[in-house]
Amino acid sequence: MPATESNRIIIVLEDTRYDINMRTLSAVDAQDFRKAVGRSLSQAFADGSVDIDIIAGLVWLVERKRRKDLAYAKVAKGINYATKIDMFDPDDPDTDEDELPPAEVEDTNDPEV
Repeated sequence: MPATESNRIIIVLEDTRYDINMRTLSAVDAQDFRKAVGRSLSQAFADGSVDIDIIAGLVWLVERKRRKDLAYAKVAKGINYATKIDMFDPDDPDTDEDELPPAEVEDTNDPEV
């Protein structure tokens, strides 16, 4: 898992912001992520570099809470190496959330987010 105090990640994909709270992911989410991308969430962040399949997997985990029948492949097809992707740690003092787009899509299972 990402080494942040709150285990939150902000992904900005083009101009859409996804707030992901890793604490709200269930074992089923972790299993589905592993099946979709071929790595566990822990493995996905182990070497410090995150490839586009991992980004697609994280976005898919959040989006499928709103769109139950959403397939990983549908999200993954919309992301390529030309896609503008930024990741932020909200606990990092250098992250200014006011400069990021508003959270259009967020993991709303945790009332603290």
